[in-house]
Amino acid sequence: KAAAGQRDEFQVCSDLPPCIPDSDCILHEWGEWSHCSCHCFGIRERNRYISHFATGKGKPCPVTALKVVEPCNPGPVTTYDPDEKYASPIKLQDPPLDCQEKPPVNCELHPWNDWTQCSSECGGGQRERSRTVRTPPKHGGKPCESDLTVVEPCNEEPCHERVCTDCQWGAWSEWGGCSRCGGQKYRHRSIVQMANNCGKECDVRA
Repeated sequence: KAAAGQRDEFQVCSDLPPCIPDSDCILHEWGEWSHCSCHCFGIRERNRYISHFATGKGKPCPVTALKVVEPCNPGPVTTYDPDEKYASPIKLQDPPLDCQEKPPVNCELHPWNDWTQCSSECGGGQRERSRTVRTPPKHGGKPCESDLTVVEPCNEEPCHERVCTDCQWGAWSEWGGCSRCGGQKYRHRSIVQMANNCGKECDVRA
């Protein structure tokens, strides 16, 4: 009669440790707050990370933030805790004194400078004067609405008609005698009328 039955048998070892140990997720402590992004009404942040992930049948980390951002200068009265299930609304401290609302400053102008010289002595010219901003507007103050440069006519009386006088040569003198054999003789003339500022100059080749 042939043999009957199983050749091999298997059984789970209950007394051995698991291949993957059971360990819970571990969150690292919060890092330091960053510097405030602005002297007035800025933000800052801090971070944390998972230092150990859950293994085996360990508990996972709760659904929570790894980074928080909060206002600064002014900051909250109480630090926001993302691990709280029902966080209260953020209440801010009073802002720094130099960040508080400042009174409006209106624009102010310097006094007028002196008038420039007229562009023409007669027949109508123009002159101008200018001024600059002494205090620009701040904190919602009123802007300057007046002119910074003004132009006005000047010396509008008609110019007198000018008479141009040309330069005039006088008559030639008599020829002088020859200086020597094969030499030369000469004569001369003088200017009898000089030209004024609009007349023609004398031409030495005329």
